[in-house]
Amino acid sequence: MRPCTATASRLRAGLAGWCGLAAWLSLALGAGTPAWADDAGPHATVRQTDLGGHDHHSSPGPGWRLTWDHAHLRAPQPLPSQALPGYLLQGDAGNELRGTGLVHAAIGGTVQAGDGWLLHGQIAQHGRDAPHTEALWARRALDAVARTTLTVGRQAPAQGALWTHAGHHDRFRLMPLAKQASTLGTWRDDGAQLRWQSSWDTHAGMLQQQVHIGLWQGHAFPGSRSTSGVPSLHTGAAVDHASGLWRLDAWAASARVSDRGARLNLAGRGHSHVPPQCDAQLSNVVCFNGRSTLSGWSLGWRGPEGLRPLAGPTLLDAERWQVDVGQLWRHEAGQLASANGDVALHSRYAGQLLQAWWTGDAIELGWRAERLMARHRLVGPGAAAVAQDAGLDAYAPVQRQVVALAWPVPAAWLGEGDGHVGAGLLGTFGQAVRLSIESGHERQGDQRLRFTTVRLVIGASGPW
Repeated sequence: MRPCTATASRLRAGLAGWCGLAAWLSLALGAGTPAWADDAGPHATVRQTDLGGHDHHSSPGPGWRLTWDHAHLRAPQPLPSQALPGYLLQGDAGNELRGTGLVHAAIGGTVQAGDGWLLHGQIAQHGRDAPHTEALWARRALDAVARTTLTVGRQAPAQGALWTHAGHHDRFRLMPLAKQASTLGTWRDDGAQLRWQSSWDTHAGMLQQQVHIGLWQGHAFPGSRSTSGVPSLHTGAAVDHASGLWRLDAWAASARVSDRGARLNLAGRGHSHVPPQCDAQLSNVVCFNGRSTLSGWSLGWRGPEGLRPLAGPTLLDAERWQVDVGQLWRHEAGQLASANGDVALHSRYAGQLLQAWWTGDAIELGWRAERLMARHRLVGPGAAAVAQDAGLDAYAPVQRQVVALAWPVPAAWLGEGDGHVGAGLLGTFGQAVRLSIESGHERQGDQRLRFTTVRLVIGASGPW
């Protein structure tokens, strides 16, 4: 009877969690206010650019897909964002970002199976890490017009256009600070996700709406190996108005975390995708048990087509501009234990992002500004010692600003249509070969570092 009891308990917890997430989204956006997802239909396909063909929770057709991201980053010392001291993560020093090396590479494919199933798999590698399965899912439409679909397997929970796209093969090299502090980067987990979408004409223009309901294993951060049954909810909408294409998203997820470890010392330890184990002696580790709630929103605008000045530079053409703003939160409440004590912990993380991108005929220009903050409150005997063990005494807000100059390599340069051997493969690259230069700075407390990046991103795809 124990397995049945545990299953029933998880189902009740999941349903309760979904009710709580629905209430939170209603308060955040107002009752009935929709937001837009990154696979929102025809407008999303026409008005959105993907640099490398990476699977951003889209609905790929049968075929193969390859992405490659290589970069050189120059900075006098490790960036504050590499380890994020003062933020309770996994207690490692993170990947070394400086120098020349692979940022992210992925290869995957999608096939049409029997009975309406779409099967997708993708293998990826981050930096010097070992290759791993990034996506492995099966999707089926539950109605004739595909308004409702079910996806089962390893995938990215829906978070909206901005937060799903920002990261690997993004227009900017570095992972957003907000995503690092909330989910250690792009959140992928094993689970099931139900999507419903609809569209209709309104006085403001064509409105597209989506809702995603998910239930996840929960082993990915901020969960742990002992976490299970994590519900998520996303709601979104897009409207193609005379003033431009507007997108609004909101999402939330909540996990009951057990025995999530974080190492005591950052120095000399590389990046790990798995939290350390909490042993009975708590040797060189701090351990968190409690509730971890993730939430976020984003708003995007793409300039209307055809709105441009009669004279003047193309920089003033509205249709060439795209602006995005968003915020992520992570709220944790529970117990934090180390060898020096066991105290009550309440932590709130908030990360903001604002970016603008201009697409010219031959070059592109971009700017991104970020800020990450946290508030920690520890109560109980030995609170100061536990805070020091967890590195929370090193907390300070982190700020980052980056400007980027990008050059999409013309398809003709890749040999498209030349008729020589290999032209067909190179031609599939199209505009998805991109060179870029970025210059930026990061600041945490008294530490302020400038960095520059030279980057090459390649994306290719084709039918089987």
